[in-house]
Amino acid sequence: MKSSLFGFAVVLFFFGLLAPGSLKAAPQEKEWTFLVFLNGHNNLDSFGAININQMETVGSTNDLNLVVQWASMGFGDKTKRLLVTKDNDESKVTSPIVQEVPRVDMGDYHAMVEFVKWA
Repeated sequence: MKSSLFGFAVVLFFFGLLAPGSLKAAPQEKEWTFLVFLNGHNNLDSFGAININQMETVGSTNDLNLVVQWASMGFGDKTKRLLVTKDNDESKVTSPIVQEVPRVDMGDYHAMVEFVKWA
């Protein structure tokens, strides 16, 4: 299980390298774009905000866009795309939402493909 999750992360990383794009909140092109596909439509939902808060300790930089597609049971019929920005507030996610889309079936690989194309 761990090796498949690692492989999935590596695939996302390389998709980010091959498909760099611009974001509404950050139109300038950057050297790297790292994509995170965070599925919270399951019993791990409570860890989503914790994971994003950990990412916010570093945030995006002048050379890196850190972008998350985040589905959570708490969002109802929405899925959020965030540009992760640096902050030290571990109690809440403060990164700006660059796009909200209707609820995404995060278990369908087509959803990941669409996220990569968008990014």
